[in-house]
Amino acid sequence: MAGGLLSGLAVAPPDILVSADRRMLAVATQAGVLTERSSGGSRLTRESWLRNWGEQEATMIPKEGAAAEGAVLCTALSCEIRPHPDGPSAILLRQPPRDTARPRRGPALPPPSVLAETGCGKAAVMLSLEPIRGWCRETPRVDRFSVWRDGAHAVWLARDGALIRSDRQARGERPWVPPVPTPRVQPQAEPFAETE
Repeated sequence: MAGGLLSGLAVAPPDILVSADRRMLAVATQAGVLTERSSGGSRLTRESWLRNWGEQEATMIPKEGAAAEGAVLCTALSCEIRPHPDGPSAILLRQPPRDTARPRRGPALPPPSVLAETGCGKAAVMLSLEPIRGWCRETPRVDRFSVWRDGAHAVWLARDGALIRSDRQARGERPWVPPVPTPRVQPQAEPFAETE
């Protein structure tokens, strides 16, 4: 029985969690837990994360400035997150503000894209609650599409980089695990045959 009670000490909780509905992200620092929520983020998910980390409350990640005793440094477009002072950082990429006002009538313009170049090569992992557009081979990403394909994500930041684990990785290939979703429009492998 003592082994069971002590087993919790052998497992390190993740530093960063991203919810399965991609509406919330939380960071555990030595100064407390900080969250980034979009509209409709689940209060139940937030409470279970806080219980997992042994915390009572969480504060929001600031729009700009520092938080959690300097563990989080934010600008309008990104936040550098360093949960451990001697460890690597993650970068949270945010949607840029709109340059133009919304039209009074007609369809709204699409929001500006979150660009990979904003955080490429600057941290051990790039995070965003929106899709990250663009290529960056040197820095792994957890964004809206990662969560769509593989479910919730957990990130551990260690001295040798980031360990990213998704819900799909944890559950594996089993009959009850849904297949990887595919986009609705698929490029054609071969062109259609010409008709005469």
